[in-house]
Amino acid sequence: PRIAADRGPAALSEQVSIGFAATGLPKLDSFSNTDPFVVLEERQLDGTWVEVDRTEHLMDTQEPEFTKLILMDYHFELVQHCRVTIYDRDHARASLSGHDVCGVAEFKLATLMCAQSQQLRLPLTGGTRASHRDGVVILRAEPVANTRDVLHVTFAAASKLAKKDGFFGKSDPYVTANRIREDGSWMRVWQSEVVDNNLTPQWRPAAIPLQQLANGDVDRPLRFEVYDYDSNASHDFMGSFETSVRGLLDATQPFEVIEEAKKRKKSYRNSGTIAARAVRLEQHPVLGDFLRAGLQVSLQVAIDFTASNGPPAAPESLHYIDPSGRANQYESAIANVGAVLEDYDHDGRFPVYGFGARLGKGQPVSHIFSVFPEGYEVQGVAGILDAYRAALRRVRLAGPTLFTPLITAAAERAARAPAGVYHVLLVIADGMVEDMQSIKDAVVAAAELPLSIIIVGVGQADFTDMHELDGDEHTITSSAGVQACRDTVQFVAMRDFQEQGSFPLLAKEVLAEVPDQILRHMELRGISPSSLTASHTAAAGGAPSAPPPAF
Repeated sequence: PRIAADRGPAALSEQVSIGFAATGLPKLDSFSNTDPFVVLEERQLDGTWVEVDRTEHLMDTQEPEFTKLILMDYHFELVQHCRVTIYDRDHARASLSGHDVCGVAEFKLATLMCAQSQQLRLPLTGGTRASHRDGVVILRAEPVANTRDVLHVTFAAASKLAKKDGFFGKSDPYVTANRIREDGSWMRVWQSEVVDNNLTPQWRPAAIPLQQLANGDVDRPLRFEVYDYDSNASHDFMGSFETSVRGLLDATQPFEVIEEAKKRKKSYRNSGTIAARAVRLEQHPVLGDFLRAGLQVSLQVAIDFTASNGPPAAPESLHYIDPSGRANQYESAIANVGAVLEDYDHDGRFPVYGFGARLGKGQPVSHIFSVFPEGYEVQGVAGILDAYRAALRRVRLAGPTLFTPLITAAAERAARAPAGVYHVLLVIADGMVEDMQSIKDAVVAAAELPLSIIIVGVGQADFTDMHELDGDEHTITSSAGVQACRDTVQFVAMRDFQEQGSFPLLAKEVLAEVPDQILRHMELRGISPSSLTASHTAAAGGAPSAPPPAF
């Protein structure tokens, strides 16, 4: 087969570096000062703590400022509980046993990422000597690199390349990019297409993710190698040149293509030259950049109160409130998704809608209503759960299941929001909808707004139709033939996670696409981190809560 250009997808994962300092540490040794070092741990789903890394140790100081940064993967879609322990070093072994503990502090990584200047000051507690004041630990976070940047470049031969196909043939050249590894070896990371029978080729413009090319480092050494394609895979080496991303950006002259084996010849100069043209680095901010600039993510919740859920008093009902405290699927979805998002909303007030119920005997079915009778907003995830449980005692389950009013209300709220507030609508429902095309029309219209829609299916119903709304494999199209400008909908079935026995993984699944959806919206609207100011994000819900349109 022909050699195809291997561009590779741009990775969207983010790493953050966390720096540590402390003040007021206790003096735990009688005849010497404290020799502190930091250990950072992350709590796993099973409750155990796993060490991420540790800093260097400093000698004789109660006011340490550590130079080693600890790298940690940052996941928007997970609640990442972290623990910092500062030890007084008493031996050189790797084991932590035997070291005195100066103090311990716990935090959520999202709290650090959303803090002003991404810095936290946390009191230390639980030291070896409880009677002592344990001091304060200072944490500072910073994204490691902008891993979404893309290098655009067009390679072209500025002078003839070496002929490798004999007297009557011409070469079929292609270019590879290789980056240096820590051990000094080279790893191929990109490859162009083949240009047939041409010693002065111009390859197609390339768009190479900076993470893929140089792991985000514009000064990382790169080696570009040129080969003559052969159908038997014995491709002939035509020469190479070394540079970096910065070198490509700054180049004013073509690069000499060198064959090392020919350099011994006195008459040898080069095996041709290659120019890098139209070189530019396209910058794509990561989510951490927007959070540092003040971005908030505001949750809206919509709960299905249709009769297909079953009478709430019946143990088999999806709305059954177990006296033992065991959460039903609605409670689990609210608690797990809400626990992730509440850290990203500065005032912690969330609109909660209900649909598919009668609000009183003899009243018509309401397709959108306030679950909390005193207003649409409640305080925190606990407030959502309290309002939901209270609503079960005052509404009459009915039907049908319609999503359009919910999406329209969420879209209107998102449209009123100031710059720097992005909305996520969480819809929890137990079955198929009866307004599918109308939903698609609403989704297409809302795709231009700062809004993502998460649908969680509870129970054992047939959710085939719901997958039509998930834009992973196809673009949603309105009845007028208009396609959504971006993917905004994610659907998951709760039962898949109930079978796994791990509802916390539900939040990871449904929220995993939200960062990319946020970044895509920012790109389409031309919003950069620098354009977000404190005034844009004064309130997480935008304008004061207003009732949704009547349906």
